[in-house]
Parts: sequence; C-alpha cells; structure tokens
Amino acid sequence: MTDLPGSERPKVRQVLKETISVLTEVELSSARAAQDPIYPALGLVDAAIAAVAREHECTVLTDDLDLYLRLQRDNLQVLNFTHLRARALGV
Repeated sequence: MTDLPGSERPKVRQVLKETISVLTEVELSSARAAQDPIYPALGLVDAAIAAVAREHECTVLTDDLDLYLRLQRDNLQVLNFTHLRARALGV
C-alpha cells in the first residue's frame, strides 16, 4: 500500500506514520508464539497473531483465508479483508 506511484505515496505514508504513532505494539517472543495451538498447522507468524489476539482480546484483520478460518473456529474476533472489500464494492 505504501508503494503507490506518484503523489499518492507520500500521502499514504503520512497517514501510516500518524496511525502508527497512536498504536500500541505488542511484543511476543517466537518461543511464546510457538506455544500457540495453531503453530503446528499455520506457522510462527500466524501463531503470533493468534496469541496476541487471545491475550489482548483484539480483532484481527487478515486476507489469509487459513488464518481467518482458524481464528473464526477458535471463536476469536476476525475480519476477512477480501469480504470487506467485496462488500464495499457491492459484490
């Protein structure tokens, strides 16, 4: 998204910078992420996302169908970006 051409790039990067400045980033060790139940099936990054979502009761926005389905199955709050985009386009 921040690799847009022309005059859009600096605008998008400024919005991202402003958004980042008000977010709280959670740190999670790889060893801890690997303890999440989804690690064997989906790997380290998805396990870290799931672990943070469980611990902080936050909603996950993803375009990864496997992650979306697993988080949904585990009753975690998750939104699928593709579904949101389709809805916005009236599909």
